[in-house]
Amino acid sequence: LPLKCSRSNISRVQAVRKLLRFKESPISISRNCHVVDVSKTSVVYIQVFGERQDDLTKLSKPLEITCFRTSIWDETLYKAWSSIVYKLVPNVQQLEASLEKFGAIIDADEVLLFEKATFLVISHCQRKAHKDVHRFEKLSNFIKQFKLSCSKLGTHFSSMEILNSNFAAYIDDFTANTYVLVVLSDSSVCM
Repeated sequence: LPLKCSRSNISRVQAVRKLLRFKESPISISRNCHVVDVSKTSVVYIQVFGERQDDLTKLSKPLEITCFRTSIWDETLYKAWSSIVYKLVPNVQQLEASLEKFGAIIDADEVLLFEKATFLVISHCQRKAHKDVHRFEKLSNFIKQFKLSCSKLGTHFSSMEILNSNFAAYIDDFTANTYVLVVLSDSSVCM
């Protein structure tokens, strides 16, 4: 991680800012500050990230910029990409309202919409509090590993049911590019 923004990075940010200044719709720029060999909790990394974020924020004005501290060793990279994908979804509030209505109709604790290839969360509604704040990342990794196992066996993943005495979870194709996950407290409900 360089201690100063390189000239090429500065030039890129300024070029993007110039290209986008005449755009009338709101624009958001996202930037990952990704380090492979330094702990994201180290004092040096936190300091350098703060400096980089300040530099990019100044260079990007008047555009809004979001910086993410990411690492391959934890869930931060997944969360950053999910946030970026979420911002790219048109009419996301309408989508969330529809998921909320759907969840209420079927009395679901939670309904999630995932992008098929990456299993990034596109949208979700949560009707019951959950203790595990990293459940999306864990679920994504679990399903990706399962899909990989299916492809190694020459089969195609399309749906899954997980049932126990505490809950039922159903994952199924929703559209050509998405999966839907429904979580219910009542495991006797069949979908």
